[in-house]
Amino acid sequence: MRFLIPLLLILLGLALALRLDFLVTIVWFLLAVYVLSRLWGRYAATHVRLERRLVDHAFGGEDIPVDLRLSNAGRIPIPWITVDESLPVELREAPFGARALSLPPRGERSFRYMLVTRQRGYYTLGPARLQVGDILGIQRYEMVVPQPAPFVVYPRVLPLERLGLPTRSALVALPDRTPLFEDPSRIMGVREYRPGDSPRRIHWGASARSSQLLVKQYQPSIARELLLCLDLFSNDYPFHQWFDAIEEAVVVASSLTSHSIVRDGLTAGLVTVAQDAVTGEVERMVVPPGRHLIPILEVLARVKATTGDGFADLLREHGGRLRWGSTVVAVTGEISTEVAETLLYLRRQGHAVAAIVVRPDLPEGTRSVAAYGVPVYQVWNDRDLAAL
Repeated sequence: MRFLIPLLLILLGLALALRLDFLVTIVWFLLAVYVLSRLWGRYAATHVRLERRLVDHAFGGEDIPVDLRLSNAGRIPIPWITVDESLPVELREAPFGARALSLPPRGERSFRYMLVTRQRGYYTLGPARLQVGDILGIQRYEMVVPQPAPFVVYPRVLPLERLGLPTRSALVALPDRTPLFEDPSRIMGVREYRPGDSPRRIHWGASARSSQLLVKQYQPSIARELLLCLDLFSNDYPFHQWFDAIEEAVVVASSLTSHSIVRDGLTAGLVTVAQDAVTGEVERMVVPPGRHLIPILEVLARVKATTGDGFADLLREHGGRLRWGSTVVAVTGEISTEVAETLLYLRRQGHAVAAIVVRPDLPEGTRSVAAYGVPVYQVWNDRDLAAL
């Protein structure tokens, strides 16, 4: 179309030189059509709107519908418009085909496509490319709608029984919910007096207000919390299988934290060093022990493997900060000498420790750690989980 105006000007000059009135009329008509088409397309492009609706969080294996709504806020129709959505390869079952449609004045059109969440991760949907034109197709306007939508796919969460880990192991901290020790400086509430309670525990102020004897309840001084140390250094896993091993390690981490928080009602935290899919930087990611599962799943969805070492230092630093009696679980692909020494150190400090090794086989050096009272579990894939 870039040669249309010069061509029309040449025709207009010939028509005026030869005094051909009918040709002058045709040229003026074509010029008017061209100008009208430009104005029509520009007006339509400034009044088209695109809205994307979806649930921006999902678990692996779910099919998530995405609704796109196109609307024309203008007073004139849009003869044709095409929509092309940019989607990550991991989320689409088939390439997204460009949709062509028309919009009446103040009208709207909606259509839906599905996301297939095969792989955990942090993704971005869009931007969408819109192309608007006039009825003759003389002028086209292409727009990139700057509305990329974040989409998070959580890792799979399996029941703990499928992991083959006994519920009375160190992985669920203390099997009895009754505290072994209490801290008299930390009052967590009051309860009714029962025969055998020490008179020192009587809360005289609360008893006077309620006209009955009430005793103080203290917070336990032994911790019932789980810290999961996840090893995402690729060189700690089998060389040719490190990607599958790390993905399985993430599944183990999500399953353990879900069991501890949801089923056992304990506090759980996570610490790891990994590449953040959002920033692209290698960072130390720490979620302090708590009773909220979603923050941990958010981190597990974003993490990517990185190179280097230092898992033993990470384990020692953050495990050593926990209160006495806490549970520390190391999820790794190899228990090196440094990691084994750190686990034994944390055990001597009064923590319950365990190790989960994600690899097809369990090396003899790893088995020897169990002789010192450190439970060691071997996990590789879902078939192995059911057999353990």
